[in-house]
Amino acid sequence: MGLKIGQHDIEVKQRAARKFLEAGDKVKLTARFKGREMARPDLGQVVLMKFFEGLADIAIIEQAPSMTGRDMSLVINLSKQASALSKQSDLKEKENAQD
Repeated sequence: MGLKIGQHDIEVKQRAARKFLEAGDKVKLTARFKGREMARPDLGQVVLMKFFEGLADIAIIEQAPSMTGRDMSLVINLSKQASALSKQSDLKEKENAQD
């Protein structure tokens, strides 16, 4: 995602990331810098943290934002509390299916 990404685009990507997290996968967020944007790595961190805030209820930061060439990336994973809740709901669904 770029540094000039719109709010609606962030929300769409957050919904997709939420599905991956709930499925038990990790999500790697990457902000790509173009041209003069390389002089402002703080803006990339703001975009990544803004994205993470929408998933903070179920996710934790596994790897802090780090710069690699023209990309800044952040890895998030499902929080232990959210994974425990999803396991409980899966067990309940299985019990209901057996009845």
